[in-house]
Amino acid sequence: MTTSIPGFSAPAAATGSPLAMLSACHHRIEAQCATLRRLAPHLLARGVDDEARAVANKLIAFFDTATMQHHAG
Repeated sequence: MTTSIPGFSAPAAATGSPLAMLSACHHRIEAQCATLRRLAPHLLARGVDDEARAVANKLIAFFDTATMQHHAG
């Protein structure tokens, strides 16, 4: 997966490359936001089923973890 910054890979950002780290972080956030956008129609169509619960729990865990890591660095 490439980013909008040529030459940097989102999943493999090194700590010595701040722009790559920022880009990788934003890609992960965008992916989670896309999942969240898909969750709303799922809830309308199927209600709060096991799949919706699992996805919601993963989203919460991601944003809890990402927020803590972001503010720690």
